[in-house]
Amino acid sequence: MLTSHFASPNGAAGTLGGEIVLQNSSDAPCTMDGYTNLRGYAGGTATQLGVTHDITGFFKIDGVPITPELITLRPGEIAYVAFVYSDVQSSSTACPSFTALLVTPPQGRNEVRMNAVAPFSPLMMCRAHGAAIWVDEAAVSLTSYFALDP
Repeated sequence: MLTSHFASPNGAAGTLGGEIVLQNSSDAPCTMDGYTNLRGYAGGTATQLGVTHDITGFFKIDGVPITPELITLRPGEIAYVAFVYSDVQSSSTACPSFTALLVTPPQGRNEVRMNAVAPFSPLMMCRAHGAAIWVDEAAVSLTSYFALDP
């Protein structure tokens, strides 16, 4: 069982991002390896996002790109997923806005709902990198990508 929230907001020139913080709120260890699945949520409808995996090359810890690896979260521990997305409308069609993200952890079956909060409210995600609704994410990590408090 996980809880989640946004952290480390950042952005400029039409690209926004930060970290998704996942915390193990159960009494048992939780293992993960790889990337989350992300869906946008608004008006009672969930929409699959066009997720890429570090296509932007932004996600590094101490200058080193992170590759997926098996991590174990003990009860109370947290993991991080860095993400970026574009909020620049590139066509005559308005970019969709979401009130929450639905996050499914790697190898997980149950998604966690994260309500959009400022500055990620609403989450307006536009077309980029071949996806109609695009977000780029890093592999789940025990280390914060942005070295800020969760």
